[in-house]
Amino acid sequence: MENKLLLGLRFLDKKFSSPFDIEELKPHIELVLKLAEEKETFSAEEKVLLKKLLYKLERFEKFIDLQQKLFKSKFKFEGRL
Repeated sequence: MENKLLLGLRFLDKKFSSPFDIEELKPHIELVLKLAEEKETFSAEEKVLLKKLLYKLERFEKFIDLQQKLFKSKFKFEGRL
């Protein structure tokens, strides 16, 4: 039987394709990252999938930050409230 880390990474690789999936998959992402912290060595497939997950998290974080800034600037009021 394959280990939980590899199964979790495969699941996230398949399901985590949009920044809008972060909230839905947050518990899975946290669990996979916790399992990765506990493991000392990784297989080649685990390394590739872990790198992809970290890349997606970084890329989507930038997208979400940009969307928040655009949203806030759209509703920015001039003067006093």
